[in-house]
Amino acid sequence: MSLSAAALGVLVGYAAATRDWRPVLTGVFLALATFFAGLLWTGLGSCRRNSSADTIGWRLARAGILAALRPAMRAVLSARETPGPDGPARLLPHEIEALSARVEPMAVRLREHAALADLPGIGNRLMVELAVFTAAAYRVLLDAGWTAEAARSALADAGWLLYSRMLALSSMPFRLTTRDPAKRLRRTIRTLLRFPFDAPGAPGYEVHVSEDASGISTHFTHCPPQAALFPTADAIPWRRRL
Repeated sequence: MSLSAAALGVLVGYAAATRDWRPVLTGVFLALATFFAGLLWTGLGSCRRNSSADTIGWRLARAGILAALRPAMRAVLSARETPGPDGPARLLPHEIEALSARVEPMAVRLREHAALADLPGIGNRLMVELAVFTAAAYRVLLDAGWTAEAARSALADAGWLLYSRMLALSSMPFRLTTRDPAKRLRRTIRTLLRFPFDAPGAPGYEVHVSEDASGISTHFTHCPPQAALFPTADAIPWRRRL
């Protein structure tokens, strides 16, 4: 159990015994204030300004991505064995932190080619920013001596942790309002197609959507993350029926 969870448990126990919930509210407020202060410090410190159009808001958004990506990488890398001169070994905590610290500088280099200012809409740019950090983490692992297969596997697992949490947040209103899995899925997809996958067309997302009794069909013909990081594969046609 973490120290923060233990402290929260003590506060809740005290409030339940005394029927005074003010200490709990104060503790929650201080915890949130500390979190956002740390996020601000990280955003203005480690997430450097890359151009004149780079606002504080986007630097803070990158700090939020890092704040979510680093624990995901830590959880995955701490459970992986990596090849070494003396045989497979697990990374030590300070080695994982050293790898994590190299992600943002690598992202700065990749971001130069992403043409973020040309993207229409916040959602389109946010997804490219996420892709930049994912690609940067992959490159960091390759530079550390990981094989391409091992790096892809680790990043796939870390990405699953990160994106599943984002999806859980997007689908929460529908999980609270209906028990029908089909309705939950359809409403979640409709919401995601408004944000972050809003489709104003290239250079943003371009998608053709059709819906009938059997489900929703999405046909993406332009993907900003793919086009930004792999410009030779500008059009990525693929279909999913959900």
